[in-house]
Amino acid sequence: MRGTRTALTQRWYDEGFYGSETVRDRIDRAVERWGDRPVVVWSWFRSGETTLGEMHRRGVRLAGALHDLGLGSGDVVAAQMPNWIEAGVLYHACVELGLVVLPIIHVYGRTEVDHILRSSGAKAMVSPAVWGGIDYSDRDYPARHAGLTWIVVGEPPAGARSFEDMEARGHDRFPRPAVHPDDVHVTNYTSGTTAEPKGVLHSHNSLLAEIRAQVQSTDDVEGCEIMVSPNPAGHIAGLISNFLFAAVMGQKIVMMDGWDPAACLELIESHRATKAGGAPFFLNGLLDHPDLATRDLSSLRLFGCGGAGVPASLIEKAAANGIFSFRSYGSTEHPSITQAFMADPVEWRARTDGRAQLGVRLKIVDAGGAEVPPGTPGEVLTIGPDLCVGYRDEVHNGAFDDDGWYHTGDIGVLDANGCLTITDRIKDIIIRGGENISAREIEDVLATHPKVMEAAAVATPDPRYGERVCAFVVVRNERDPLTFDEMTAHFRGAGLAKQKIPERLELVAELPRTLAGKVQKFRLRDQLLAKGE
Repeated sequence: MRGTRTALTQRWYDEGFYGSETVRDRIDRAVERWGDRPVVVWSWFRSGETTLGEMHRRGVRLAGALHDLGLGSGDVVAAQMPNWIEAGVLYHACVELGLVVLPIIHVYGRTEVDHILRSSGAKAMVSPAVWGGIDYSDRDYPARHAGLTWIVVGEPPAGARSFEDMEARGHDRFPRPAVHPDDVHVTNYTSGTTAEPKGVLHSHNSLLAEIRAQVQSTDDVEGCEIMVSPNPAGHIAGLISNFLFAAVMGQKIVMMDGWDPAACLELIESHRATKAGGAPFFLNGLLDHPDLATRDLSSLRLFGCGGAGVPASLIEKAAANGIFSFRSYGSTEHPSITQAFMADPVEWRARTDGRAQLGVRLKIVDAGGAEVPPGTPGEVLTIGPDLCVGYRDEVHNGAFDDDGWYHTGDIGVLDANGCLTITDRIKDIIIRGGENISAREIEDVLATHPKVMEAAAVATPDPRYGERVCAFVVVRNERDPLTFDEMTAHFRGAGLAKQKIPERLELVAELPRTLAGKVQKFRLRDQLLAKGE
């Protein structure tokens, strides 16, 4: 199953970004060089430790069992797995057999998974029997998806096969299929900041280009990095950090299958981690934790922060605590569009989303599609070798223009240094009395209030002005909540125009998020609609 954008693919070959190697080729070399590199899982339920070499050997044998089920090159295998050793074994099996990997966020419910399985045409589905408080055993996927094989880690329900039995029956006596670097390697569904997830297709070449870009910007050293990752395996960031980097670069990986800031601090210290990363929610949890001052984090050379709007104050707070961090910008379609480089000053790292990564081009256009000069806001368009090769659902092809540029739907500004700053989503613009108000600008001001832990701004309908600003806030101390008067006084002190001050305040225990940390604003709007607002 090849990628669909062949003219653009040829461009990346001509420019030297694409080559003849597949992910499988790179893994073969990595296992020879770094087979003894540890793979560690921290979990409340299923901790474990193995090595890259052992995980690969188990994966090859599992590939034999999958082959016996009739699965072959180009078939899609869905995996709704937490960050467990078995998830890595399955990934290696899919790579060996030329299967298309379909990671699914492990907290998705049956309805969401059914949509993804129908859209993708998956031939097999792998899930736990139970994870945390989630019981998957009553989902009975084969009853609704003809020809689907359901494989379960743990006690399998009726109609499912045991992952453990599949491994026991595994072997390496199968023909190793030919795999081309332009074959689709991963299909990943967008993680739900809107109500319509799309099936994104990445090839071996596009993902290897992504690895090279990150290595260049972060000065990674092959076989020397140690990563602590809370990123879920069902998200593109988790797939890349937990499996691709570990398999291709010989990176020791310490995966967390749930978020616990105290445990993360302990893991960084005890494993002498050189890298960590994730959504601002994760970094904020570390910086606010009382154990921070007592942990030795001197080995940690960077904490990459992305996946949602990152306040400048968070990166500056990290720097004040001796943690090198930076904002980055990407998506499932284009994982690393911009990012700070290691030599960039804190002003760039905190107040912009970084510079274009290796091979990436950017342009900012107005509503008519004309490119605008630096300093002028407009929609961000991107193109590069790590851009996806298309969508599973052809309906979504309008995201790419005839020249291959990806229309992100984000509003941004390029400065004279080539740094990009994302100011909003097009859909997040609040139009009050005909004036565009940036939700991101409102959120940045809210983030500086000492009582505010997290905040999101959305539009709520207004009969006079069309829309007005509603602020959803998670406070640091529920016994000392933010009041409406305190919020408005804070905005007046920040010097913003009166019409930008939120006219409604909703205090919530938490913001609805994807596992990648992105706030699901459509759910916040739904809450207002449910209240008749």
